Amino acid sequence: MKIKRVLGLFALSAILALAAYCVLRVNSLPSSSARLEAEKDIYHMLLVDASYNDSVECIPLADFTTLGGFDEQISKKNVPLIVDGFPLIKRETFVDLKDKNKQSYGIRDFLPSQISKKMIGQQGYWISFSRIGFDSYLTQAIVAREQYSGCNSNGYCSYSFGELFFLQNVDDKWIIKDRLNWWLAEEGA
Repeated sequence: MKIKRVLGLFALSAILALAAYCVLRVNSLPSSSARLEAEKDIYHMLLVDASYNDSVECIPLADFTTLGGFDEQISKKNVPLIVDGFPLIKRETFVDLKDKNKQSYGIRDFLPSQISKKMIGQQGYWISFSRIGFDSYLTQAIVAREQYSGCNSNGYCSYSFGELFFLQNVDDKWIIKDRLNWWLAEEGA
């Protein structure tokens, strides 16, 4: 009888400890402002990556987020390709990417203040981003970036491509862990 009582108390203690851990873990989820700051950090990093030694302020951006060429490609048939390309990605990170990109958002609210937010003009070149998918604790992220060049006034571009980026938060700094070249379109290719 004494053994049953000890085992019962042990089981009850384990359940209470697990419940306390879950409550503390849920209460430690990042705030909305932390998520917004993470998005700003990632967009800035990817703009610097795309600048090719030009000033980040000179890069023309699409005014709205988009999955563009990724939209129909991020479908059930291509999920294994993404998962194989990024084996460390959590399902919730990918689901967040898909959910956030069901509609387009103005990019201005998600850019760091130091970016002048120069939008598409007549440059014949621009970049667009998707919204960023995160896991619950902001430890990983996935985002699409598309680049278009040689574009005419009708929107036809002679060269464009899209990439998916897998990022991880290491010591409160976002780093690109991997990138997947997703699509490429060239005139005459």
